[in-house]
Amino acid sequence: MMKSDTSSDIEETHDNKITKFIDNLNCCGQMMLLICGVGCIVGYIVLIVYDINALKDNSMNDVHDICTRSDLWEFLFVSVIMIPINHIIVFLTKKVKIQLTTPILLLIWGSTELFGIECVKDLNHMNIYHMSLIHVILGYVCIPLVIANSCNKDYNKQK
Repeated sequence: MMKSDTSSDIEETHDNKITKFIDNLNCCGQMMLLICGVGCIVGYIVLIVYDINALKDNSMNDVHDICTRSDLWEFLFVSVIMIPINHIIVFLTKKVKIQLTTPILLLIWGSTELFGIECVKDLNHMNIYHMSLIHVILGYVCIPLVIANSCNKDYNKQK
């Protein structure tokens, strides 16, 4: 009889350790999400500051003097305006389709500007070129992540 009490005490202690371990993991996970979220917000603010700086340093005429067919300045200007507006709309409506429409259109436009127009490579000494390239690369990275996240949410709702 004494032996069974001891084994149940061991099981309870083991269960308590597992519960505490899971609670610690949850706490660490929440902290990591918070840190990543703050990092994304700070990174986004820095990106906007550098975008505005690039738009200020290079005028639309500077870009058109080097490459007449390029609308790279306009692309960066529209990106600076539309991305925050898109985030506000998504925050208010919570609709993923709206969340993806603007970034996909900007990605197509930016890719066409950077990779479809030959004289754009002559702009690579300008900040406009580099900031536009950063926006396009972020689009290629973030859009699949948003799609995967929305698929995951839909999958979890079905369970």
